[in-house]
Amino acid sequence: MIKKYNWIALAFFICFIFLWVFMFFSKENELCVTDFNKVDFKNLTDVDKFLLIDEIGNCIEDPEKQLQMLKKID
Repeated sequence: MIKKYNWIALAFFICFIFLWVFMFFSKENELCVTDFNKVDFKNLTDVDKFLLIDEIGNCIEDPEKQLQMLKKID
């Protein structure tokens, strides 16, 4: 009976580790999808501007580079 509970606990532990690792790596991969060098800043809609501002905040760590990119949007 005790061995049965050990296997159940081990299965839950393995599932927890798998889900934790999956969630961590899925967030890393989703952060940056835009190549900022290929963006046409002249023909942006309001939705495009909003999404680019979010991408710039998530992807670019250097504050000066963020400011330069934000100035291009306006």
